Amino acid sequence: IWKTMLSACNIHKNAEMAQRVFKEILEIDPNDSACYVLLANVHASAKRWRDVSEVRMSMRDKNVKKEPGISWFEHKGEVHRFKMGDRSQ
Repeated sequence: IWKTMLSACNIHKNAEMAQRVFKEILEIDPNDSACYVLLANVHASAKRWRDVSEVRMSMRDKNVKKEPGISWFEHKGEVHRFKMGDRSQ
């Protein structure tokens, strides 16, 4: 439920509420990288660039790593997956 609320804060550009929700999420899982990224995106949507920087620095200081996105697609009946940095063989 907390992540849903954080996403809603992003949609409505409510950075203050997002910060409160983020703190609740940290109580449950302090290493949830997706929540750090989403909070940074909320601040970016609200043009709060200093706050974006603070969230990113906090991630770095706490060694919280963003998980790379993975894409999946089907081609000729076979499912392929790739992530940024993969090379074709």
